[in-house]
Amino acid sequence: MTERSLVLVKPDGFRRGLTGEVLRRIEAKGYALVALRILT
Repeated sequence: MTERSLVLVKPDGFRRGLTGEVLRRIEAKGYALVALRILT
């Protein structure tokens, strides 16, 4: 069974343009991004 994690960026972080930095840090820890969904 493959483990999965869910990451949510809060609205203020999205408004401040921090989504890319959050994803960069996650990938730097060795996690693989398999899907991305932006809901408004």
